[in-house]
This record gives sequence, C-alpha cells and structure tokens, in this order.
Amino acid sequence: MRLSGLTVAWRGTPSLDDWVAYIVNGTKSKKLILADHSSERKVKSILARIQGMSKKEVLADHSSERKVKSILARIQGMSKKEVEKLAKG
Repeated sequence: MRLSGLTVAWRGTPSLDDWVAYIVNGTKSKKLILADHSSERKVKSILARIQGMSKKEVLADHSSERKVKSILARIQGMSKKEVEKLAKG
C-alpha cells in the first residue's frame, strides 16, 4: 500500500466466494487477516478503501472490525432479551 508501507496479499477462486486478503508481516503464523471467505468484490473494495490510509489507520480499522465480528459471534446464541440487556450496559 502506498501510504502505509504495508504489504497486502490476496488470493481466491474467481467463481467462488472464498477470497482472502491479509497483511504480510514476515511470519506465516501472525498474518493479520483483513477478509476471509469473501467475494472478490469485497476483497477489492477493502483494498481500495485502505490504499489511502496510514499504517496506524489500517491497523485500527482492522481492530475495530475484529471487535464487531467478535461481538456478533458472541450475541448469536443469545436471546433478544439478553442482547438488549448487554446493549444497555
């Protein structure tokens, strides 16, 4: 990426929604995944969005998306009442 200096790799099968985009940081075990099991359009959209961001912005954006996904996974098994209670604090 131009501004951030990060190296982003992506790969997938054109006819399937199994694309992945990740930040390459030198080790295979510590890749920061930006998108997984996504459509090619979504991956390219993410790449276009982060192109003008600084490294700090990219990593903060990735972190906030990860938090949202974590919360969504957590509330999936909850009842509506439990979710409302959690939202109220």
